[in-house]
Order: sequence, then structure tokens, then C-alpha cells
Amino acid sequence: MATIIFDFDDTLFDTKKLKKETFDQLASYGIDKKIIEKTYKECRGNYCFSKHTQIIKNKHDLKIPDGVNNWLLNINLESYLFPGVVETLKKLSKKHNLILLTKGEPEFQNIKIKGSKISKHFKEIHITSEAKEIFLKNKKFMPPIYFINDKKSENKIIKKIFPKMIIKEKMENNI
Repeated sequence: MATIIFDFDDTLFDTKKLKKETFDQLASYGIDKKIIEKTYKECRGNYCFSKHTQIIKNKHDLKIPDGVNNWLLNINLESYLFPGVVETLKKLSKKHNLILLTKGEPEFQNIKIKGSKISKHFKEIHITSEAKEIFLKNKKFMPPIYFINDKKSENKIIKKIFPKMIIKEKMENNI
């Protein structure tokens, strides 16, 4: 039985697609795309849709309908999972300990994880604001340990700190 640690955004979940549709949703209220992009960059490192809409309202004095944040709660977030994710997680969770480790703003990450309905496949779910390698230093997992993450820069650092960890840049169901 292996421990398999998965990143969420852009590994299991199509975050680029959600970003595009989020921008389209905000533009549907008549908000200029340049303002959407600029305010997105202001909260990018700690992005949350509700914070994004608040920045737009406060800094640009724009009218956004009440309840706009419910849009994210009412869309089918399962449809943002990459093809094969559910089937692969279902298969792997029968034989291995699956851990979800994602970096980001907790409210927004929780909405996406809950909405995508994949929590049931994971033994543990961790949302961190610190670098993943810092978080991992304080954890003990049973080897062998696999780390599935799309970000090459993070993977390089993690491999250096944890040389025995097996790093994959995309999900595979043959572990």
C-alpha cells in the first residue's frame, strides 16, 4: 500500500477553465475585462471569488448584483475534473492511501473540492497557505510515497528535499 499525494488545481481540476468561465461571468455584469484581469492579479496568490468581487466593488465602485457569489456554489464543479479523475481515484483508493494537498485560500479551495465531490476518495485533505514542501516536512507518511503535481518548479524542490519520493506530473492509474 502506497501513499499517493495529489495536488488539486491543474492536476485533478481544470482551474484554467474555471478562471475563464469566472471572467466570463463577471463580464456578463458589464465589468470591463481589463478591470477583471487587474483585480484578479491583486488577489491571485490568495484567490477567492468572493474576495475578487469585493475588490471590484470597492476599488472600482461597480455594481455587481447581490448574490453573485452564489454563482460559484450553483455550477457543476464536477464538470471541471479532468477526464478519468473519478475513475482513477476510485481505483487507487481501494489499494492506497490517497492524500489531497492543495495550496490556496481555504474558502475557495473548499468550495471547489466539495463541489467536485472527490473528498470521499481521500484519507486526508490538506489546504495550506505555505509552500507544499514546508507542509510536507511536518508530516510522516508510509512509503512508498508518490507526489502527483503539475508544477515542475514545486516538483523540483520537493524531489531535492525528499529524494525517495516518486514524483509524477500527471495522474496515472497504474501505481
